[in-house]
Amino acid sequence: MLTPAKTYESEVADALILGDEWAVYADKAYEKRTRREALKARGVKDRIQHRRTRGQRELPHWQTVRNKLIGRIRSAVERTFSVLKRRYGFSPFSPSKPKTSSRLKQSLSQRSRESGNDEEGWFQSG
Repeated sequence: MLTPAKTYESEVADALILGDEWAVYADKAYEKRTRREALKARGVKDRIQHRRTRGQRELPHWQTVRNKLIGRIRSAVERTFSVLKRRYGFSPFSPSKPKTSSRLKQSLSQRSRESGNDEEGWFQSG
């Protein structure tokens, strides 16, 4: 899904959930009661981290522990994006997204050829 730069990710997050997912992992920015209820109605596990509400000094202990457990899973995914950004120059702040995207595809294709896995069309955008 492509959106303009001014569109906040959380605004389109619900459209990305198809209902065939086992669970949805997200940080505190995605927390909304309606989102949690929609996930429950679809039978999708809610793995969205909790945040404090106004007037709440700190999260209850169980929510703090839950956030840490979710964070461990999320860190593996975030680390993957970090490597892509560093290794292939893929950055959300790039002035030219198509150029960056084609550079990533070119690098992946080159690595595939070098490793002997060069199958025509193995990495194509759809």
